[in-house]
Amino acid sequence: MRPRRSSRATDAYFSAVRIAAGPPFTLTRWPVSLSVEPSKLAPAIPDARDFNLTYVGADPGKGAALHAHPTVEVFVALTGRWAVYWGDEGEQEVVLEPFDTISIPPGVMRGFRNAGPEHGYLMAILGGTDSGKVAWAKSVLARAKETGLGLDARGNLVELAR
Repeated sequence: MRPRRSSRATDAYFSAVRIAAGPPFTLTRWPVSLSVEPSKLAPAIPDARDFNLTYVGADPGKGAALHAHPTVEVFVALTGRWAVYWGDEGEQEVVLEPFDTISIPPGVMRGFRNAGPEHGYLMAILGGTDSGKVAWAKSVLARAKETGLGLDARGNLVELAR
């Protein structure tokens, strides 16, 4: 079965597949290897070379803002519906349903949000031992500044001193 794509999706930036079946899941957010943000999360498995795996749980409409990594990032919808978007302004989008998978190439801006009506879970896998710092889209940094957030010396989004 082919995944459902928005009318703006193009094959140039991703490959998506539907996996037919899988086990039921009850998951929480557990970083397996190096966690970029939030910086306070410690890795559950400190020696997971060449990949970083995170389970993300989010309420409807919530997710990660437009950002880039210097590595491939793969998203797998575990429960619910997830919109994954990419491009300099997030102009491309596909909606994933359970076990749909998408791979975003290195350096391409990407983000995601829970597009379903209930709390959902998404698995994110970053390739490489060092996935590097997150590079936020200019539009994200502008919105963050309006709310009192900015980048610290290490490139993490933090609340700025007032």
